[in-house]
Amino acid sequence: MSKSSIRYNWYQTSTAVVITVIADGFKPEDVSVVLEPTDVEISVKTSASSEHQLNFNLCHEIVPSQSKIKHLESKTEISLHKESPKSWKTLEAPADQPEKSAASTTTTTTKQSAKNWDSVVKDELKEDNPNDTSAFFKQLYENATEEERRAIAKSYTESGGTHLNMNWGQVKDEVTPIDPPAGAEAKKWK
Repeated sequence: MSKSSIRYNWYQTSTAVVITVIADGFKPEDVSVVLEPTDVEISVKTSASSEHQLNFNLCHEIVPSQSKIKHLESKTEISLHKESPKSWKTLEAPADQPEKSAASTTTTTTKQSAKNWDSVVKDELKEDNPNDTSAFFKQLYENATEEERRAIAKSYTESGGTHLNMNWGQVKDEVTPIDPPAGAEAKKWK
């Protein structure tokens, strides 16, 4: 496995930051993850004699004990529980930002050894297609707070599916306008 065959991406919800590590031909037992309040270390065994390391100095703190690691066939998802529900502009802290002192350094390591084939089949059936937007919106809705869910439902319904807003403060007092994409027109149904 070459170094270029290991990649990652990340996204966030109001309560978590999710890092997805994608590698060609790796097994879940080849991945080791260490979580600390401001650091994440991911090690992927690429062959019998080499490992590839991904190290992140996070821009905000996480709660390692409430974070989750999910191994799928072609990827590992690390859901980092945010210490506070603020939005992260970047995953990593700028290089010039001094490291935060870790008052409690809880370390969580995972390494799957025995393979439960029943769960592999279930995971395969549940594995998200990266081009499946409905799966993205389902996950977004499932990870949202009750207030965010209310905002999603109101804005999406009122706009005829042209807007999706998760901020209840912005949508609670106003009707979300119907604004179709360029080249399309909105029609009223009778």
